Amino acid sequence: MNYRLLLSTYLLLHVFTLAYTQERIIEGTLLDSQGDPMIGANITEVGTTNGTVANFDGYYKLKVPLGATIRVVMIGYRSRIFTVTEENSRSVNALEQQKPIVINPDYKPSVPQKIMISDSLMDVKEGIGLMEHNATTYELASDLWGKPFDQYTLREYEWKYRRGRYYQEKRMEVSVPRLSYMGIFQLGLVGKLPKLQQEYAQGRPVDGNLTWRGGHDNEQFSWGPKVKELVYDNSNYTYDPKGQLQLGTFGIPAETYNPYEIFKPSIGQVHRIGIEGIYWNQRYHARYSRKDARGIWEGNKEEQNTFSVGVGKERDAWRYNIDYRFAQEESLLPNVGGLYQRILFNAITTPPTFDHSYNPSLTYADNWSINPYQLLRTDTKKQVRNHWLGGKVAYHDNWWNVSLAGAYWTEYIGQKFEEIGNTPTTSTDRVRKFEQGNLTTQWEHTIDGMWNSEFKYMLNWITRDYLTQHNREDYSEEIRPLLKSRITHQWLWRGKVGHTDYHATYLKLGNNIYHSNTLQEQKVLWWSPSITWFTYPLEILTNLTDVWIDNERSLRTRIAYARSYQEVSLKDYPQYMNAMSLSSSDLNNYYPYQESIISNGIAPEQVDDISVALSYTNGINNHYFFLNADWFYRKYSNVLLPVQSDMTTYSWTNTGTYRNRGINIELNYQLNLGWGENSWESTLIFERVRNKVLEVYSPSGRVQIAGFDNIGKYMIEGQPLGVLVGSEYERDGFGNHIIDDTGYPKVKRQRGIIGDPNPDWMLKYNTTFSYEGWRIEMLWDIKKGGQVWNGTRQMLNYLGRSEETGELREEVGYIYRGVTEQGEINTQAVDFAAPALGIEHNRWVRYGAEGVAEEVVEDGSWLRLQSLSVGYGQQLDGSDFFYRWGISLQAENLILWTPYTGIDPQTTLLSHHYGIGMDYFNVPTMRTFKLKLSLTL
Repeated sequence: MNYRLLLSTYLLLHVFTLAYTQERIIEGTLLDSQGDPMIGANITEVGTTNGTVANFDGYYKLKVPLGATIRVVMIGYRSRIFTVTEENSRSVNALEQQKPIVINPDYKPSVPQKIMISDSLMDVKEGIGLMEHNATTYELASDLWGKPFDQYTLREYEWKYRRGRYYQEKRMEVSVPRLSYMGIFQLGLVGKLPKLQQEYAQGRPVDGNLTWRGGHDNEQFSWGPKVKELVYDNSNYTYDPKGQLQLGTFGIPAETYNPYEIFKPSIGQVHRIGIEGIYWNQRYHARYSRKDARGIWEGNKEEQNTFSVGVGKERDAWRYNIDYRFAQEESLLPNVGGLYQRILFNAITTPPTFDHSYNPSLTYADNWSINPYQLLRTDTKKQVRNHWLGGKVAYHDNWWNVSLAGAYWTEYIGQKFEEIGNTPTTSTDRVRKFEQGNLTTQWEHTIDGMWNSEFKYMLNWITRDYLTQHNREDYSEEIRPLLKSRITHQWLWRGKVGHTDYHATYLKLGNNIYHSNTLQEQKVLWWSPSITWFTYPLEILTNLTDVWIDNERSLRTRIAYARSYQEVSLKDYPQYMNAMSLSSSDLNNYYPYQESIISNGIAPEQVDDISVALSYTNGINNHYFFLNADWFYRKYSNVLLPVQSDMTTYSWTNTGTYRNRGINIELNYQLNLGWGENSWESTLIFERVRNKVLEVYSPSGRVQIAGFDNIGKYMIEGQPLGVLVGSEYERDGFGNHIIDDTGYPKVKRQRGIIGDPNPDWMLKYNTTFSYEGWRIEMLWDIKKGGQVWNGTRQMLNYLGRSEETGELREEVGYIYRGVTEQGEINTQAVDFAAPALGIEHNRWVRYGAEGVAEEVVEDGSWLRLQSLSVGYGQQLDGSDFFYRWGISLQAENLILWTPYTGIDPQTTLLSHHYGIGMDYFNVPTMRTFKLKLSLTL
């Protein structure tokens, strides 16, 4: 490699990079209403990929252009949007505007001077004075940004002299510790469930007559006589103490049982106490929480104890945080090995006249089903999970625009299963330990505000102490080391070019060099370019004409391209793909015994992103309006998916290339009512995405993504990603069904594309109203299009258990629309469930347990009230003991309107995101109600 050429190229590019806009630094600490740091909150420059994440203390720091629009987002909280101004930011040159104050360079303090320190994160109450001691200024202030421990905080500042200037720097900070308590009480109710028929008993036609057949006959069907025509014979019957059922009018009438009684309300509570404060510049906190919950199944319980402690300090340009968290969780009847799907399958396929709760050791059909109460009571699983996470984060930013940041953390996950029963896949304990860390150093060079160049080096590593549940012999000698650790190095260069007079347009260029020890073919990826062009048309108009544009109005356009790479995660090894080797009717035999493994010769997934965006903000008096429209095109190459390599092995494989193309529009309106925190805010987000598979590397031209052997989601060249492929009816050249000589539609021998789970568009609307301590928030969610395979309906139809079969089984003389095999209009009438024809000729049974997949593909559109919350909180400034208290009530999944006849179409097959658009006894969603109490002393 010619390193001299690389160095020369870099220096040449560096010389020609120009600063064309005023760069600013925004920083702060994000805390929730209880004063807890909002760890992981996203702070992004709207319309760009420039952003950062709040650390363990909620602290963030980001470099952005003057006038940029910033969005702060945290799940469960309303977003915040503001424009970067000179007042709420500081110059990139920290010496020119050193916080908290910079005074005249010629001033030399001979006598300590009384001076009020101005800090953008502080409001100093009137009447609280400043004390002087030698060359040190003390401040006793109240921070009104919601920190729970700073009502009485002593801050000490001292004079320092550097590079010809005097400035003040915080030297010491001490606060009174604060205690806090939070309690959450939750009630959960099972949401939408399939509708069942309760009119027809267990049985089938025999010699032309509807006949009751019970558990002793291993009868799986509910195609028997009407329940109201049956009575108990009071005989000694193993399956029912009241005896067997028979046709008649004398005796005890037959009873029906509701299989949904197996569901129980979910009840839970969480209690958390904490203490936090500042002692000699060191922020500290300690928290303990206890969670107790009862799930939707009998015997389903969860207990969790969590303890966390942390300390952080800021001194000069250094800032560090050390945090540790330990959680112990004990779960009874966790969803291991698809257990919840099997419970639901065996519960709702039960005939209406069979009582599974009478004897858990018995079932209505031994060769077909398992008693769901047996799964709950005698096949109980206990999981003990210990999760320990500890880490350290440090940051340094000196006066010469060189910054250094580093982080190190260790994660330990231990899982132990007891009373495994007949789930052989989890019969061994699983212990996973991860160590992760990163180091980042950044150098930026600016000359007279005109020339700007940035160089960043990033080191990341992760190690783990296990391979997978497979034996080491399952991997080749070349692969084994790659599964133990990953070390990556990245060298990122960015340069900027623009007009220094107008500060209204600039071009950002960059390249990222990626090196990883787990890259198999090529250890170094040299070319990951990025280019972004920003323009501010209103600023251009102001500078070129006499038209004055107020500072509250901003318009920006962005055109960008970037390339990135992603390798297979060393922490996530999915198991959902085990179902792809089974038929959907074999759900009781599903056990995720196989984890996906890394195969030889795979390349990292490559993403090429092109986007064009427009952002507009306008503030008039107390009204604030924000608009962002973003068109994007993303191409994913060398897509990594687990693919079945033999009968028992699934390997991560490069499967193909696809692209996403779409538009995202966000509208935000904020109204400040003029006093306090009283406001109204509404946000509307519209998204429309179209994807298409451009290439499939498999010789067959298709790769299965999720599902079963007979029905699944596939990657097929020329089609949207994840189309549904299954059995379908045979049609002629005009799309007419071909009807066979029995009067029913024929089924094609080959499976075909029967649906597309991708939605046409999605819309979210969030509105929040705050007034005098009250807060009301509502979130609506709309999805148009996106088809779902309702496999639950298919199986319930086959067994005669669905509401559909209860309403239509007596249909006679029905003529299917279509043509005969000779091409003539079909005129042959059929009876859906005529007893004389036998069960094998039944309209729903004739196609087998797997049925015709095309028939149960439905529209998965929805309109839902995702969440509704009402709360009240108050800060008690006049109290000597209480600082803040609050109470709120929140409801989730409150309302759902959908044409889909199954459960919530938002659920996924086997609870994996690749299973969206497939419903086969999926775990139903919960309608939850939460009461939250909080108190800070």
